[in-house]
Amino acid sequence: MALEIEAKLKVDSLESVIEKLNRLGAQFKTVAHQGDIYFDNSLCELVASDCCLRLRSEVDLGEPEKKETVLCYKGAKNEGKYKSREEIETCLESPENLIEILARLGYKKVLTVEKERQLWLLDDCFVCLDSLELIGCFVEIEGPSQESVSNVVKKLQLENIEHETRSYACMIEEKISKDKSL
Repeated sequence: MALEIEAKLKVDSLESVIEKLNRLGAQFKTVAHQGDIYFDNSLCELVASDCCLRLRSEVDLGEPEKKETVLCYKGAKNEGKYKSREEIETCLESPENLIEILARLGYKKVLTVEKERQLWLLDDCFVCLDSLELIGCFVEIEGPSQESVSNVVKKLQLENIEHETRSYACMIEEKISKDKSL
C-alpha cells in the first residue's frame, strides 16, 4: 500500500514543459498508451465515497511488445495542498478473467479513459505529460512528499497554475454530460 501525492496541472501545450524538462536535465523514461476502465457497483458506492477501482492496460509505444495490466484501488482524497490518497496496485496476467470476476461480484464498467503519457524523472518525482482527447493536456507531478512535488512544480515554472484535484475520469464524465445537455 502506498500514498499517492501528486499535482495535476492543465496546460495549453506540452511543448514548453518538454523544453524545460530537457533544459533541467530530466530523464525521459518512456511514452505509452494507457487505457483505463473504471468500475463501480449499481449503487455507485465507490464514486460516492470518492474512491475508485481502475483497470489500466499500458502499451509502451517504443516497445509495443511491452504490455502491462494493473488493477488499482484508490482511496478517498486526503486534505493538503496536493492531491493525496491511498493507492493499492497489483499486476495481472488475465484482465479478461478479472473483468468477469468483477461482473459476478456486481461491478460494472462505468467509464473508459484513453490517453497518451510521456513519463519523465526529475529529482525524485515522476513527471507525466498526458494528452487526452476530450479534455486536453495535463502535467502530473508525483513524488514522495508534498515538498518534493512543490520543488518540481517550481522548477518547471508551473506554480501559477491552479491544481486540478478531479480525476481524468471525473473531468471526462463532466465533459460528456455537458455536451449532452447542449
